[in-house]
Amino acid sequence: MPEHKENATETSPLLPKRGSSLQSVPPKPIESSDGRAPNGAIANGSLNEPFSLSSSSASIHSSDPEDGGDLERQSTTASAADRKRKAEGLPDVKKKMKYILPALAIGIFLSAADQTIIPLYGKLSDIFTRKSCLLFAYLVFGLGCLFCGLARNMNELIAARAFAGIGGGGMTTVVSILLSDTVPLRERGKWQGYVNIIYATGAGVGAPLGGILADYIGWRWAFLFQAPLCLVAFLAVSLILKLPARDQSNWKAKLRRIDFLGAAILIAAVFTLLLGLDRGSNVSWRDKVTLIALCTSLPLFAIFVGVEMKVAAEPFAPGHIIFERTLFACYLCNFFSFCGWLAALFYIPLFFQAVDGLSATQAGVRLIPGIICGVSGSLFAGFYMQRTARYYWLTVIAYSCLVIGMTTIFLFSGIIANSTLGMITGMCVCGFSNGIGVTTSLIALIANSSHEDQAVATACSYLFRSLGSVFGVSLSATVANATLRSSLADALGSGTAAADIAARVRESLGYIGTLEPAVRDLVRQCYAKSTRAAFGLEIGLVAGAAVAAWFIRERALSRTLAAISDYTQYVNHFIGTQGSTPGTSYNGGNVFPGPTWPFGAVKVGIDTTVFNLSIDANAGYTPDGNVTAITLLHESGTGGAPKYGVIPQMPLTTLEGVNVLDNLTYMQPRTAADVASVGYYKTSLANGVVAEMAASQHAGLMQYSFPASGGKYVLVDLSHYLPTQDDHVPEQYYSNGMIETSNDGSMYGGYGVYRGGWNEAPDYTVYFCGKFDTPPENTQLFSGAYTDPYWPNGTVPGSSPHPTATFMNATSINGGTPGYQYADRIGALFQFPANTSTVRSKVGVSWISYDKACQFVNEIQDFDLNATVAATKNAWSTEVFSKTTTTDTSNATRLEMMYSAPYRMHLLPSDRTGENPNWRTEGPYYDDFYTLWDTFRCLNSFLNLVQPKVAEGIVITLVDIWKHERFMPDGRSSNYNGRVQGGSNADNVLADAYVKGIGGAINWTEGYMAMKTDAEVVPYNNFDPQDLTQSTKEGRGALSDWLTYGFVTPKYGRSISKTVEYSLNDFALYQVAKTEAPQDAATYLNRSAGWQRIWNHNLTSLNYTGFLTPMYPNGTIQSGYDPLSCGACEWDAIAYEALPWEYSWTVPFDMETLISFIGGPARTESRLDAMFVPNLKTTAVGTGGTNGIGSTLFNPGNEPSFSTPFLYNYLQGRQYKSVQRSRETVNQYYTTGPSGLPGNSDAGAIDNWLVWNMLGLYPVVTQPVYLLLSPFFSDISLSVAGNSTLRITAHGLGDESYYVQSVKVNGQQWNQSWVSHSDLIGEEGATIEFVLGPQTTSWDTGALPPSPGHLVL
Repeated sequence: MPEHKENATETSPLLPKRGSSLQSVPPKPIESSDGRAPNGAIANGSLNEPFSLSSSSASIHSSDPEDGGDLERQSTTASAADRKRKAEGLPDVKKKMKYILPALAIGIFLSAADQTIIPLYGKLSDIFTRKSCLLFAYLVFGLGCLFCGLARNMNELIAARAFAGIGGGGMTTVVSILLSDTVPLRERGKWQGYVNIIYATGAGVGAPLGGILADYIGWRWAFLFQAPLCLVAFLAVSLILKLPARDQSNWKAKLRRIDFLGAAILIAAVFTLLLGLDRGSNVSWRDKVTLIALCTSLPLFAIFVGVEMKVAAEPFAPGHIIFERTLFACYLCNFFSFCGWLAALFYIPLFFQAVDGLSATQAGVRLIPGIICGVSGSLFAGFYMQRTARYYWLTVIAYSCLVIGMTTIFLFSGIIANSTLGMITGMCVCGFSNGIGVTTSLIALIANSSHEDQAVATACSYLFRSLGSVFGVSLSATVANATLRSSLADALGSGTAAADIAARVRESLGYIGTLEPAVRDLVRQCYAKSTRAAFGLEIGLVAGAAVAAWFIRERALSRTLAAISDYTQYVNHFIGTQGSTPGTSYNGGNVFPGPTWPFGAVKVGIDTTVFNLSIDANAGYTPDGNVTAITLLHESGTGGAPKYGVIPQMPLTTLEGVNVLDNLTYMQPRTAADVASVGYYKTSLANGVVAEMAASQHAGLMQYSFPASGGKYVLVDLSHYLPTQDDHVPEQYYSNGMIETSNDGSMYGGYGVYRGGWNEAPDYTVYFCGKFDTPPENTQLFSGAYTDPYWPNGTVPGSSPHPTATFMNATSINGGTPGYQYADRIGALFQFPANTSTVRSKVGVSWISYDKACQFVNEIQDFDLNATVAATKNAWSTEVFSKTTTTDTSNATRLEMMYSAPYRMHLLPSDRTGENPNWRTEGPYYDDFYTLWDTFRCLNSFLNLVQPKVAEGIVITLVDIWKHERFMPDGRSSNYNGRVQGGSNADNVLADAYVKGIGGAINWTEGYMAMKTDAEVVPYNNFDPQDLTQSTKEGRGALSDWLTYGFVTPKYGRSISKTVEYSLNDFALYQVAKTEAPQDAATYLNRSAGWQRIWNHNLTSLNYTGFLTPMYPNGTIQSGYDPLSCGACEWDAIAYEALPWEYSWTVPFDMETLISFIGGPARTESRLDAMFVPNLKTTAVGTGGTNGIGSTLFNPGNEPSFSTPFLYNYLQGRQYKSVQRSRETVNQYYTTGPSGLPGNSDAGAIDNWLVWNMLGLYPVVTQPVYLLLSPFFSDISLSVAGNSTLRITAHGLGDESYYVQSVKVNGQQWNQSWVSHSDLIGEEGATIEFVLGPQTTSWDTGALPPSPGHLVL
């Protein structure tokens, strides 16, 4: 090497310059009798580089025997006395020593910050986009390197390195996340292998290049050289990387989504953990700082988990991402493999140096084969997964081989032989195995994560790798140092000279070369023993990865990318808002189009007038009505009397002609079509006000843009509600209330009391808390006589012409005495300054208290509309749309239908967890079930498959209601049971969940008892005017007949439909009783055949024989009975909302008996065909025909006919007809227009029917069975069972090519027209591969769908 002048280069501020006094102090002579060569005579003439636990820290430790040793930080200094003398005699060195402790502390902090920022980048890339985060990382790292190179002193260097670390933590992580976004999963491993090769090359070249720069130019250039490289990368990414647009909200809104609390706690937790591990292994495990740091880190991690699971709105590391079985297993594989193998890579070169006497360079050369094998293993794994689409067994084998390789290293380090070849062989096995494992575990992690969770999950895996490496080195250092101390003491004896040798040996590898040969051999043996101890520990550590690998689940690896990143763009909120009469809501879906969260407790939307007495504004919205208010509580897809439309605001620009007690005096037409998207709603009023709305889970945000001229008012009429036009028995009413305002009027709150609605509820109280962003200049409260808000002149006798309000300047007002149901109407009027252009208001709603309502207001930050919309979109994307994904974007109409339907499916019930006003509920609590009669047939089955936690919460709620109110509900709203349309259909919901393995926190013993209450206890008659014969509130109103005769007689309303439904209810009990109460099973199976008791085998209709009949106890049939008619088909009719022809098909648990009763398969097929013949229906269904559509006996607009088109699957070789009926119905009755539903949405039930058809499946309720149809998409994936993926593909799909030619289920050729629940939720994922064509085929030659309730009376 050429000779250099003293000032040729600039050295690190922590190191002396060449030729300084530190290098020139002569060694102190020592006695030759102590067995040592002269001090300073370094073996091989080389210095050994110091090892460091934290890559960015430099440390000097004492050699106190209690310090845990510093085997991993060897230096080439002489004795402790020499170091002390040199330090005291060298001012330059003393001056530089003051930087050591700050460097240690900052080094640990940098290591913590670098590692902590990794999981943060996962979530930040979701919020700010991948590209933005990668550019940020390059920019910060580049600037940090530049600042390092320009540092004038150590403080500046440390600060610059800290800054660079913020960027450095993100570069690798975001690139890995980007790969997952841009490369199909099946090819992902291969590309990871390429990246690993590049990384290894860079790491291999970087270290010597840095050394060359430091030696020849100066250490600064090792930093400065990186800045232009970062600039090139920054420009390349900026100009070349094109990614789909993501969240378009402003940066302030995105900033508010960051979980700062969680980030701070995580940084603190990792910092204290690293500090404790660092000091424990290098100072002492009994050191106070060590104990305090470690004891602090564990509670901090626990607090972090609590914050992420319970507090953070958008956590950096949600609980389901950390603790899901497969994900956690992958993290453990990463942790333990890096814990053991990375620590081994630390001690293997130490072994070569200390035991074999090699130089650092020579020891490093021996590592090269292992490194090459490592990147080769990664690439091999990538190509293997690309070819096989499998990773499970490869992962298990790889980590098992890692244990074998580590054991080989251990054995050939002197246990059975001291063999360099043996150790290198072991390193190659370890490197190849770990390269495979790291890659396959990453792919397993991604495959088992939803698309929305992949970034965070990937980032978390990098954190576990980093923590594992630190943990492993620390533990290994402790074991090795303890072994070295004891071995040296045993080998060298207890004399002073021996102790001095031991101290020097632990400080310096180079010192070994100065020892006399005999002593040197002893010392090398001690080093060998200490490193073998570390290797033995590391075997155990990597064994942890081998064990964890068994808990990983196999998932199908897709060859394609998800082409859609934002499914909210396909949601059309106005589908179903109009009915069969264009421009009106008559016979429509009664859909709520406003903003809300999935199962949101608050649903913010407009309420409108209705002047057609045949129509109600059940969801508040009508297309042609005038706006009377914006209110916070609504339902969707309900019939009967409307519910809610309470807690209002109304923006006004004038008070001229306005009577605040008469909505008709200030109602506003709309001047433009309303605009709605997920999380957002806008309506333009005739008075010039543009009202925009958003919502959180429990609060609403309204933004009013006023015209420049005119007044600026917001009216709060607490007595506002949705009135009833056509169903006055359960009409809704205002009862009472209270309102108060702050002194400046910027805040108001109170409560409203209301009653009635479709479930005939008694008084219910809703608390509210409102805030304005602009203080009003004037606030007045008002009160007036009790009236109907729409027709005040018709409800106050002698009013001339209308009652008027009395205004007052008080700050609070009560409607009347608490409990009084006819209290004064009250409200508030807020007037804002004339120069106000925009007024924003947020209102929280609670069923518990005013204080809690005010807490809910804070769910919305700073009145920010965009941020609130963005949060809502994220909730829908994460909780709903990510569960069903497709790469098939060929048909925009189908996409709009497919993703609009789940939106409506997730509006009800309302998630009011923590908001039960009647009793304390620890678990989930849902309200607004409309109704289980509608949803049990397919929607609850969908939740059981795709949303099991929601399904679990619903079951827990139903059972909890039984525990406190004696019966589970069929319908429920405002925390009150009612009404029951048929059977006790909560029984069906529970049974369906039970047979599909929904468990968790459900107490199934109590669940069965709740079902048994329905089956055995007759509910009291609430004397509903629409059916005075029985209870319509809860339970089985006609149970006394059922228990007496085994069927329901015409003594009770809806006798035919109730008989069929009670039969299914008892079959549901049988399904649960088989396990929970076997002694009851036979009883309920026998009772489930009750439908056969009213089957008349001789009754003929349309040339078909055998029908359900309204039968009296003596066996006679009701006079004049015709299966083609049910009168009005309402509460007091013989059948509810469907013809007896339809109900004759509704025994899915015993299709075998039904088919035999009809006359066999051929006759059943013919009779099914008749259901779809136009013009056979001769009477309307429901009052005014509002419960039916079309002219066929099959009614696509109501639930009893839901399963009829698919019953062909019960006939051998006739599955193609189910496909035909499915296609015909969807194409004829479902569109993307406002009238795009064939009937009432019924809380999303009719929408869910569409979704099942588009998936190519249909559930058989209370059974773990799904009928196979034909999908509408060529590739669609469902997240099922919480952590598995069902992928459905359709090869050959076309507009006329949709008949099934063949099917494979989980790779096996299939000849059955059905699959089981277990077929769809396998731990390794599931697949259904359809091959479709234009020709009908009888491919379904296998076993027919089961009839588990088969029994002939």
